[in-house]
Amino acid sequence: LLDAKFGAVAFNNMWVYAMRFGLTKNTLPGRETGVQVDGVDQAGAKFSKLWPVVDLDTYYNNRGVNYSELQTFSSDFVKLRSLILSYTIPANVLNFAKIQSINVGFVARNLAIIYRDKMVKDAGLDPEMQQTVGNATGTAGAGEPRTRTVGFNINIKF
Repeated sequence: LLDAKFGAVAFNNMWVYAMRFGLTKNTLPGRETGVQVDGVDQAGAKFSKLWPVVDLDTYYNNRGVNYSELQTFSSDFVKLRSLILSYTIPANVLNFAKIQSINVGFVARNLAIIYRDKMVKDAGLDPEMQQTVGNATGTAGAGEPRTRTVGFNINIKF
């Protein structure tokens, strides 16, 4: 079973805190030299500031605390949701044991994420990160990833 979703966007609350505490790859720039920020202010005048290394915790905390596109991800995906391989042993092989049939099978769920957005992959997130309903749909907290299960079935008919 292949499963897919396209066109959705998710906001990840865990990523807010990961950025604030300097735990994301986005917070690596400037750890040795500081971060140079160039832009314009509210009036349109040029603005430039060098955040020194000693103040980087404040810089990244300020970036992380402001809920923005920095914590928003495309949650498009294609997943191999389940795989079932089974084999029925031919009845003529089983005549000696008074068994009508034996079916053996391999069953697996949540095997692989075939496609996900590069940002989601680089962040190590599952694109199905949304865990809420109601007014908070499309947001994620610090939830557990989907569990991969693998099993073996045997069905004997007498």
